[in-house]
Amino acid sequence: MNYFEDQVHAGEWDEVERYLCGFTKVEDNQYSMKIFFEIRKQKYLEALDRQVKYYIYISHPLQVHFLHKVCLINI
Repeated sequence: MNYFEDQVHAGEWDEVERYLCGFTKVEDNQYSMKIFFEIRKQKYLEALDRQVKYYIYISHPLQVHFLHKVCLINI
C-alpha cells in the first residue's frame, strides 16, 4: 500500500492508474468506476491548472512574481 500511497502523493496519476489496473478494471463495479473517474478528474484538473498558470505567465509575466509572493504569504 505504501507504493500506491507514495504515487498518489507524488501526483503520478498514470502510474496510479496502471497499478490499479492490476487489481481491477474500470467496468468491474461502481467503486472501480468511481476511483478511476476521480484519478482522471484529478489529472484533468492538474493539466488545467498548468495551462492557466502558463496563460497568466504569458499574458502578464511581471505579475506572476507578485502573485507567487501573495500566494506564499496567504499560506
